[in-house]
Formats: sequence, C-alpha cells, structure tokens
Amino acid sequence: MPPKQLKQRANKYEADLVECVVDFLNLIFGSGLEADVFWRDILAKQVHADFQFSLMTVRRTDLIFGGLLFAVMHHCRINLRVDITLMQMEPFKHPKPFRKDHFLGLLPKVKTFSCRALTVKQLADAYQSYREKELYDLAIEACNIKMKLDEVLAGRDHYTEDAMALADLAEISFQKGEIDAAIEKALQSITNCQQFHVETVKPLCLLMRAYLSKKNIPKSLEFFDRAMKILNFQLGNNHPLHVTVYNVLGRYYLENAIYSEALVIYEKALKTCEKMLGYTHPTTGEVLFDLAKLKLLMKEKMEATHLFEKALHIFEASKGPDSDESAICCRRLCELKQFAGKEIRNFYLYE
Repeated sequence: MPPKQLKQRANKYEADLVECVVDFLNLIFGSGLEADVFWRDILAKQVHADFQFSLMTVRRTDLIFGGLLFAVMHHCRINLRVDITLMQMEPFKHPKPFRKDHFLGLLPKVKTFSCRALTVKQLADAYQSYREKELYDLAIEACNIKMKLDEVLAGRDHYTEDAMALADLAEISFQKGEIDAAIEKALQSITNCQQFHVETVKPLCLLMRAYLSKKNIPKSLEFFDRAMKILNFQLGNNHPLHVTVYNVLGRYYLENAIYSEALVIYEKALKTCEKMLGYTHPTTGEVLFDLAKLKLLMKEKMEATHLFEKALHIFEASKGPDSDESAICCRRLCELKQFAGKEIRNFYLYE
C-alpha cells in the first residue's frame, strides 16, 4: 500500500477512535434517551454481573461526577483535558459534556520491573524513614535517587517526575526551614499532577503552610480555595481530606489569635468528621481537642471542659488510656480543676 494511502487510513482510524471515545464518555456522563438506554441496558447489567449490585437503585445525579470521571480515565487508560468548564458543569444534566478537543489520546500501558531486591532501591525507598528520624539531608538524597531509578526503570520516553515524591521533597524542605525551595518543589509537583486530580491537594496544603509562614494570608487562601474545589469535584462536599485542609488554616488562625476565623474552620472540620468518620474516630477526637483549646483561649472554660472530656473519651477508647493523647487531655482537664481519680493518676503518670 502506498505511503500516502497508509497515512490517510491511519488518519481515518485516529478520527474514528476520537469519535468513539467521545461518544462513549457522553453516554456515561451525558443526559438524554441514549444515555438512559446505555445505563439501563449495558452499564446496569454489567455492574450486576460483576458486583451483584443493582445500579438502577442509584440516581445518577447522586454520583460524584469528578470521582467517576477520574475512575473511568484511570481504568480505561484515557487521557483527557479536564478543564474548568467540566468542573463547573451541573453533573449528568448536559446532553454532550465532552468534545473531541477534550480527548488527548489513549495512555500506553508500560510494564517495568520494580527491582526491589537491589540494595540501592531499598536505600532509595527508605527516604520516608529518614524523614521521620529528621535526617533531612539523607531523606532528600534518597528521594532523588528514587526518582532517578524510577526514570531509568520506566524509560525516558514514559517517565514524568513522581508528583508525590516532589511533594515529599517540598515537605522536607519546609521542615528544614527552606521555604522558597519548598514552594518551588510544591509548584513543580502540581505541574506533574493530573489537572484537578485529588493528588494535587497534598502540594496545595504545603503551599498553604509555606505562605502562611510568610504571613501571606491572601496567597494561602487562594490555594485553600483551589484545594476545596478539587476535593468537592472529585470526592464530594464531605470527605476526611477536607479536614486535613481545614486543619492547616485552623491551626494558623489559632496560633495567631484570629479566633473568630479559627472557630468557623474547626466547626466545619468537626461537622465533616462526625458525618464521615463517626463520633468515636481518632481524627474526630483531634478536632475536638483543637476546638477545646480554642474555646479555652476564648475564655469559654465550661465549653472547653466539655470538649476536652469528649476528646478524652475518644482517645481512651481508640488509642488507650495510657496514650500520649489521653495523657495530654487529662493534663488539660486537671488544669481546669474538673477531674479527679483515674484521670488525676494518669496526669501524674504523664508528668
């Protein structure tokens, strides 16, 4: 077959592929008769066959658009341009939410060997351990070796610097007090993340902390808003990761005596914890403890005592009565002269 004819056929196959993928996405995420039939006659039957679950008991509008979108992209190996119009679109209400220019191609599946038995690989993977021991220079060196090994194993044509490893390097730089280096690595991490993907939240939280340390609250709030929009898009309005983002801002407000703003943040965090994790989860206890400290600073001693008590009950049940968290709670309650007996003994044990 002549080269010109081969090229024409290849172009036709490429155009057909784009059209098929876009139609497939619009059947999943769009609205109208065709989408309804696709969900009822194809998706629902396949879901029931694979998972013994009736998909028809779920309203499409109750599904989280971003979460489903990134799941389809991951499992179908589809590379899409996720833009702000998709984020702002009302889920499953538009007949054809995807256009041909959203499709960037199919992702190749690359198989590489992990080489975990190699000594150098084991040393590289130990960077988190070095970081926990505050051996920051060793942690940075090991993390750089890890990324270099990953590049060699994956091949240069298929390698992009690990966004999460870059975020870890940013965290290490921040812990060393190198704020500008931390900001640079965090921004690089965001560049390497899938746009609007939830993994972006980790470097965004680091950027919040970095700019708060510089007393640049407007810039930090900008990254806070970005993180919240991404979480809402992919995970919905209530998820434990919301608490992580709230805590970054809440602790800054608490430490800098901006109590009214801190109160709003911690009340939102507590509501999310209780709804998504339950009333007895350790994270709920941590938020209660921070909220109690805030109430104490606001001279609301009775309310602070009540919150410390609730946090203590959670810590004793989840982490044990001899845990550091339980002991610190006991100390706070003893300082408020509200407890006696077992809690007093725990307080002396802590001391």
